[in-house]
Amino acid sequence: MKMRKDIKENKGAVTIIEAAFVFPVVFFIVFFMVMAGEGYYQRARVEHEVIAAAMNGAARCENPMLGQVISSGGVPNSPTAVDVMPYRYIFTGEASSIAAQVKGELQGKLAAMRPLLFKNMSPTNVSVTADPKMNPLVSSLSLRCTFDVPFPIRMIFSNEPVKFSYSVSLTAPVGDPTELVRNVLTVENIVQRSEAISGMCGEIKSCMAKIGQWVN
Repeated sequence: MKMRKDIKENKGAVTIIEAAFVFPVVFFIVFFMVMAGEGYYQRARVEHEVIAAAMNGAARCENPMLGQVISSGGVPNSPTAVDVMPYRYIFTGEASSIAAQVKGELQGKLAAMRPLLFKNMSPTNVSVTADPKMNPLVSSLSLRCTFDVPFPIRMIFSNEPVKFSYSVSLTAPVGDPTELVRNVLTVENIVQRSEAISGMCGEIKSCMAKIGQWVN
């Protein structure tokens, strides 16, 4: 009986010792998994905002009236109440102004983000770049955002918290066939009204016809 009692007491002591070693390890693993989940959650939120901003910016490059329509809730009645930004594919400063507006709006939304579980785990050191590439045939708007997510832990002999650096980028295509057709028709009208240009085009056509006959 005494031997059985000693065995039971020894088993209880072993269980306590095992728990003393295993519990901190398990707690650290679970804690780290929760923190990692918070970090990926913040990254997903930033990625969502970048995608939405890029698509919104591309749509506003296609239709410069879209920003005012969204803000006012309706289409302006007066033609002078909105800047339609004609020939923005040639004078790319108009597209750059739209990209600057989208960049500012995105920075404001990212600055207002708050952590979900842990304090001070919101995105920091946020840097946003907007690069519009406006061409008559193929256009796009590229957004790139770099940021850090600090973790509420510190390494030994370090005063700075551990932080993970992320980068999110997206290139949204800009397609506006109506503007291209409008520009082509404008150039065609200018050519037709100018006698000098019309004569030059006629000479070019005749030269091309002679070259085609010579080749054939």
